[in-house]
Amino acid sequence: MKITMEVETSVAANTTNENIIRDQQYQVAPFSGFLKLSDTGSAAGLRRTLNVGGASVLDRGIVNANNRMPLDPDDTIIDGVEVFAGQQIFLPVQNTTGGALTYRARLILEQADEE
Repeated sequence: MKITMEVETSVAANTTNENIIRDQQYQVAPFSGFLKLSDTGSAAGLRRTLNVGGASVLDRGIVNANNRMPLDPDDTIIDGVEVFAGQQIFLPVQNTTGGALTYRARLILEQADEE
């Protein structure tokens, strides 16, 4: 099984959005598998952190400013992150500029093969 979450949100100037996938159906992994993250921003100045099950996977990484929905593999940041059923996925985004910016992300959760 493969689940794709696409998010586009505005992040206000000099703020951090606590979790851009909060209230998404699959914020909590429904099965064990692997996570892929691709993202872009509308301009320079966004930073993103990825936490899975309370463990930091990416810490304040710079988001590219391609100003489009992320393309695979061009905008893929990380792939193959192990996620277990029931773990929470957190993706806070920080805007370090003096104006609002748009953050776009595509997260793909692919179920691990069961043998």
